[in-house]
Amino acid sequence: MPLTQVSSRLIEDTLRYVLGSIGSVAYTFTGKGLNGTVSDPTLTLSRGHTYVFENRNANGAHPFYIKTSLANGGTNDAYNTGVTNNGGAGGTEIVFTVPHDAPDLLYYQCSSHSSMNGQLKIAGAVADGSITEAKLADDAVTADKLANSINTAIAANTAKDLTALSASNLTSGTVPDARFPATLPAISGVNLTNLPANRVNRNLIINGAMQVAQRGTSSTSTGYQTCDRIQAARGGGAITQAQVDISSSDTPYSLGFRKAFKVTNSTAASAAGNYRDIRYYVEAQDIANSGWNLASSSSNITLSFWVKSSVAQTFYFFIYVPDSSKHYVASFTLSANTWTKVTKTIPGASGLSVNNDNGNGLNIQIAMWYGSNFTTSGQAVDTWGTWDGSSRVPDMTSTWAATTNATFELTGLQLEVGNSSTDFEHLSIADTLAKCQRYFHTLGLNGTAVGHSTTYYWFFPISTTSPHYRRCRINFPVTMRTTPTVTNAAGNNNGVGGTPTGTQHGDVNHITFHWDGTSGGHLVELTAADFSAEL
Repeated sequence: MPLTQVSSRLIEDTLRYVLGSIGSVAYTFTGKGLNGTVSDPTLTLSRGHTYVFENRNANGAHPFYIKTSLANGGTNDAYNTGVTNNGGAGGTEIVFTVPHDAPDLLYYQCSSHSSMNGQLKIAGAVADGSITEAKLADDAVTADKLANSINTAIAANTAKDLTALSASNLTSGTVPDARFPATLPAISGVNLTNLPANRVNRNLIINGAMQVAQRGTSSTSTGYQTCDRIQAARGGGAITQAQVDISSSDTPYSLGFRKAFKVTNSTAASAAGNYRDIRYYVEAQDIANSGWNLASSSSNITLSFWVKSSVAQTFYFFIYVPDSSKHYVASFTLSANTWTKVTKTIPGASGLSVNNDNGNGLNIQIAMWYGSNFTTSGQAVDTWGTWDGSSRVPDMTSTWAATTNATFELTGLQLEVGNSSTDFEHLSIADTLAKCQRYFHTLGLNGTAVGHSTTYYWFFPISTTSPHYRRCRINFPVTMRTTPTVTNAAGNNNGVGGTPTGTQHGDVNHITFHWDGTSGGHLVELTAADFSAEL
């Protein structure tokens, strides 16, 4: 809508942002909550509130779209609910009254220049009618689900021990009679402790179902190479790590798992200095804010995973907490070529602590083999002890390590607060990818794995007097853990393949490449780059 058509009543009690631009690289915003003029900021909008985006760019320039995704550019994925004049260009205003059922994350983007974009985080309570019975967990009981006789009993016993709610208060038909013993046992608050702290986002592991593999699906190297957030490590010999399909005849398949992380022992290696393991590092602040009281032996976490080995053997895993220099060891025994679920509940302990920061907070290492340089016969299991790299686990059987092409597969890795293992928390591929991109993000024309892009990123002139000076800004899809390390950058300069000169102005949200053309008329493009902020 034109600027003159927005009445004072419409914008009363609203927030206004004034939009400008830096060429075709980024929008600029000024408005409440921003420190001066900010390029492509992440804004937090509240449900039920109205926001005005005043596009002061040249008439017709830089159409401003509110969208559900940035992936497809242009006018695709427009979010129009509550939006007036979505895609309004320079000289107009876009008015957004945030619906109560709006998703938690939206985006804005210029339909003409995809690099001009940012996030709109949606906060605030949802409308009363937005949460339906169908959306409630099985054990989430509301007043509407209870018979009136039970409602009366609950009201009479608020903040009291539930022993006062006797069998006489339960009308026939409310709960099947067959489900009750002859005499109802007393139920008190004590009986309801140690339940999982969260039902949503309870899994502290990212990509535990091995869905996302941004870097590729097979590698003979160690470290992060295939399934995101999962590492394979070895000392001596050779291994292959891969993201593989789970057969429809296997038990994990029936539970919703389709991918697994597989390590193949390409070269038998069972000497004292040899080792093979799978590693996952949890960010410290995720542990510190999980609800687990690490220093209390009555507060627990539970680790569970599905695993299969081609060799029957007893294996070990350990939990290592770097900030406390403590670790906890446990064993599990597998039959050959049989998927098995391993579950272990682990208590807190005196002296155990994790820093509330973005560092390495907790390591999970599943060992297929550690030679005697890393083990001792007296290493205790099922208890916390002081970390010693030469005594990680008890002495191990070498059957798996001594078998060429022995395999070890893992999926369903879950770490949660509480006394028991709950069903695996399956997430959408989009949610899992977004979580993985906090630690690794990739662009690349040659990739086939989830996360690769087929988009060209153009370098734009930054000076009218020296038009061959070129810059390309990459905005990360999510905030990264720390300023990432850039590798494998590549592109074309005037039709000739090469590597950009370097990067500058990098932070957790974006980075700028510089690569000057030899003349003002040359086209310069970025086609590939990897950004790593892994632990």
